[in-house]
Amino acid sequence: MLDKLGLDASLKGGLPVALKTKPGERGKFAEKTVEYAETVLMKHVAALVEKLVGMEGEATTRSQAVVDAEAALTTAAQVNDQSADALLAAENVLAEKSKELTATMRAEKALLPKSKQLNATLEVAKENLAEVQALAAKFESLCQSEGPATTAAVEEMKQMEPETVCTEDQAASVEA
Repeated sequence: MLDKLGLDASLKGGLPVALKTKPGERGKFAEKTVEYAETVLMKHVAALVEKLVGMEGEATTRSQAVVDAEAALTTAAQVNDQSADALLAAENVLAEKSKELTATMRAEKALLPKSKQLNATLEVAKENLAEVQALAAKFESLCQSEGPATTAAVEEMKQMEPETVCTEDQAASVEA
């Protein structure tokens, strides 16, 4: 322990001898040795006290750092929980939308043949409409002109092929 105090070798050797004699029986050298050792010990104690006070400040600083870190951890945990909840909600919405998309794609695929059939029927109906409009225009022009040509034109219309006229089945499929 005396090595830590920084005493000279002569004081280290003389101090134990001086401390063995009673305070009233000590000589001048022993008295000075004890006084010097006491002064060195007091300086060492003061340095230790100062170090301890510094450690209390450091302990307070570290304690505050621990409190701040715990608060930051709590906040981060809350943000993490909220983010996890948001992620779960987003994954649920994604799963729901994926199911809806799949169902819509199946419905679209199922309607494709019907759509093709209706488009073909529509084209036939457009062709028939064009023929009927042409015949109506021809009939209109014939009705406005007089004479035997009109009677011949009416007879010609009566003899027209029945396929140019839309059947009830075709009309129903166009309406559907």
